[in-house]
Amino acid sequence: MAPLQIGLLGATGETGSSIFNGLISSPQASDFHVTALVRPSSLSKPANQALKSHKNVSLRALDLTASHEEITSSLQGIEILISAIGAQEQLSQIQLATAAKAAGVKRFLPCAFITVIPSGGTHLLRD
Repeated sequence: MAPLQIGLLGATGETGSSIFNGLISSPQASDFHVTALVRPSSLSKPANQALKSHKNVSLRALDLTASHEEITSSLQGIEILISAIGAQEQLSQIQLATAAKAAGVKRFLPCAFITVIPSGGTHLLRD
């Protein structure tokens, strides 16, 4: 059976690195492939390049400010998308979720640096 394709945004950040380490150290790690989705300008950074030293890990550029079509293209082949982006990028997850659906991503786990609040115009991402 082909390995499950997992995309991870923010793999070198505080939350993302914890998720990444959990994935690669899992007893089932051989059952999936992790694609670290990074800013095009950050692909060559040592921290990102170091991710590739692990088995079943690759890097792919993903520009969250790009067009819907470009983001959708970057997500092709990803089955599970995990977002561990920072608080400043929270609103970009709206476009990310739309592109993930268009790319055929089966499951999207957004980062949620937000409080539990009722809907009704009090919090843009919640609404």
